[in-house]
Amino acid sequence: MVHCLKTTLLTNDAPAVSRCLLVTLAAAAVAVAPAFGQDREALETFTATTANMDPDGEDVRFSLLRWSSDADRRAVLD
Repeated sequence: MVHCLKTTLLTNDAPAVSRCLLVTLAAAAVAVAPAFGQDREALETFTATTANMDPDGEDVRFSLLRWSSDADRRAVLD
């Protein structure tokens, strides 16, 4: 996923960057999906609006429920 993002950013291909980010966010959502069954307070909440993709102009909210450990990070990046 990191390679995908680096490659698309270097080529300045906006639709490819959007697709890559969408895939990355979907993977992150799957990774934290079990946590949604629990009542946890979000550590941080981020909001964004979609652009250069379909649907355009949709609001998106990301809630950070926990920080990843170094082992979690290595598992994703390796």
